[in-house]
Amino acid sequence: MENVCQYGYPYWPITLFCQLHLLVKHVTGKLPKMNFPVQLIQAKDDDMTSIKNSKFIYDRIGSEVKEMVLLYNSYHVITADHERDLVAEKAEGFFARISEKFYQGK
Repeated sequence: MENVCQYGYPYWPITLFCQLHLLVKHVTGKLPKMNFPVQLIQAKDDDMTSIKNSKFIYDRIGSEVKEMVLLYNSYHVITADHERDLVAEKAEGFFARISEKFYQGK
């Protein structure tokens, strides 16, 4: 394929997968102890990862303040895709809500 670099990496080093596996193993064991606000934004039809990953995190993270947003008209790079404005809106709203709770407690 010509100009494959314009679409992503021209190759995937095997060490990348080894390091990714180690990272996933490390973080998975820590999820129940993580207690901070979390917003997961995932394209339903992401061509690189499944919504099962976001659901896995959502179900296991120890945070009481958590939400999962599914996008129905986007793919892997959600910040540059069709719903990028919705991504910004959802993130801004989430940060506003957690900031408001934080400052009310002071």
